[in-house]
Amino acid sequence: MLKYFREKQAAKIQSSGSIFGWNKKNEILNGRWVMMGIAIGLLTEYATGVSLVDQIKLMISYLGLADIYD
Repeated sequence: MLKYFREKQAAKIQSSGSIFGWNKKNEILNGRWVMMGIAIGLLTEYATGVSLVDQIKLMISYLGLADIYD
């Protein structure tokens, strides 16, 4: 009997997409992180005068991933 209910619960979780995939909780969390990143980028732009795109170019260049900054 326990095995039946465990399998039924597992099927319910998988069908709702709460383990993997898109759900409301994950989307809200992701959106909050994006908003915080944009706010930090804009504040850094205001403080340093370097645009957000140039900040990303500098970061990629400093990490040694690519030499894209002029």
